[in-house]
Amino acid sequence: MSSATYKTFAIAGLGLVGRPILDALLARNASVVVLTRSPKEDTLPTGGKFATIDFNDVSGIAKVLEEHHVDVLISTVGSEALGQQQMNLADASKQAGVKLFVPSEFGVPTVGRKDGIFGYKTNLIEHLRKIGVPSFCVFNGCFTEGILDLVGYESNKEFNVIGEGTAPISFTAVSDVAGYVAHVLTTQPPKKLENGVVRLEGDRASLADIAAFFKIDVNHVSKITGTMGPTYTFLQHLLDTGAGSAGWDPLSDSEGPEKAGSGNALWEGHQWKRIVDVVKV
Repeated sequence: MSSATYKTFAIAGLGLVGRPILDALLARNASVVVLTRSPKEDTLPTGGKFATIDFNDVSGIAKVLEEHHVDVLISTVGSEALGQQQMNLADASKQAGVKLFVPSEFGVPTVGRKDGIFGYKTNLIEHLRKIGVPSFCVFNGCFTEGILDLVGYESNKEFNVIGEGTAPISFTAVSDVAGYVAHVLTTQPPKKLENGVVRLEGDRASLADIAAFFKIDVNHVSKITGTMGPTYTFLQHLLDTGAGSAGWDPLSDSEGPEKAGSGNALWEGHQWKRIVDVVKV
């Protein structure tokens, strides 16, 4: 890694994308500390380390960040922590002199949106700008691995689609998102990333296109059932408007000037996974 790049990282959240980002950073010999309420040392890969924090204690978090000389804080916290707790991570980053904050985005574009959990994300970016902590946002559309869950495939072996299902959606594999984050944070000069937004796309298709490719019937429904049904119902309604494209501009409700996949270029030569590479039915 060049001396002009970031050296030390903290990750808050080890879920769907947090753990792969940790693995990808460690594979690049980066120094990484995982911020957690309750460390489980046996789950940590070689080279990583845990630091116990209270997500409601800004000064305590800042002390940990200072002790580990953290350059970049990567937040991959879940929806329950997108409000005050992620704000606390931002304020602690300011106190500790963190150079870059990567917020918990990793989904459809949220720039300027104020509805639901998207409002938390917009408020965080506005707060980071106000306190002078540079941010770096990654929009990748939907995770390719979640396609079958999104359409409730396991319930009836059909693509259960709300609306027409013809709107184009950006799909990016989790491993590609994680590898990309690790790559750009350890190879790109800070000035190229500060207050930046990248739009990734591994593949592009509508739900109807995917069903046709796999020769699965489309079952038009009013809602998705199951434990996560309300979440997938909300998401499908959103995707049906076109907002599933990583190039979507929520403020104009249309494709913006920054196209889906425009951010891929920062990982030169990488072969992005297609839907057929990931989804097996």
